[in-house]
Amino acid sequence: MANQYEMRLKEVKTDFFANLASKVSSYSKDENSSGNRNIGSTRFKHNQTGPALSSPEDLDKGLSEAYARALRTFLEEIASQIRDPATCLELLTQIYETDNLVFSDATDDEGLLAEIYIRDANELFIQYAASFADKEKLASLVMRICISDRYGVRSTIAENARKFLGETEIRMLIEVLQRLVGKEEDRHAQFNYLYLINSFARQIEDHVLFHATLEKLQDHVNTLYKR
Repeated sequence: MANQYEMRLKEVKTDFFANLASKVSSYSKDENSSGNRNIGSTRFKHNQTGPALSSPEDLDKGLSEAYARALRTFLEEIASQIRDPATCLELLTQIYETDNLVFSDATDDEGLLAEIYIRDANELFIQYAASFADKEKLASLVMRICISDRYGVRSTIAENARKFLGETEIRMLIEVLQRLVGKEEDRHAQFNYLYLINSFARQIEDHVLFHATLEKLQDHVNTLYKR
């Protein structure tokens, strides 16, 4: 059974990244619009066989739409073809882990991509998480998703944790994050950890911890964004 699970996971994951690749493979380098940008990035590529794209903004929009179609297709395939919650949750976690690749390529000025991560993937994750019995495994997936949130599209998973995790698992996550805060030197990473702790504290109604982390968050805001 484990081998079958691993094979299916590998197969679907390969299909997903092949799908992403196919959506952007028709884009070729646009040397003329590169300027001081990274022309090696797929973000600055266009479809030579399609309509002419007159500006970098057109290129960005086209690539955002290509990524959006690929991501939506994969989410639809998960919902319609896979019944095992463990497989679905692992694949959804991997979708969240594509955000660095996707948003480094596409500016997503219209919010098409952000909506997929924040709403569509989040709703599907909650749906499968609610019926997943292994809460410790589930907590580890939540941590894996939320530990880094450079583009601000992963936090909805943490903000809805009480819908699928018990207080025991949430307090376990809080303890891990508190240890990380104590070891972390980067202020932005500290802010993310504190934000997660604050969100978890609110959900389990730990008012003391909630207000304590709220004060620390405010201190970080004052430090990070002071002029």
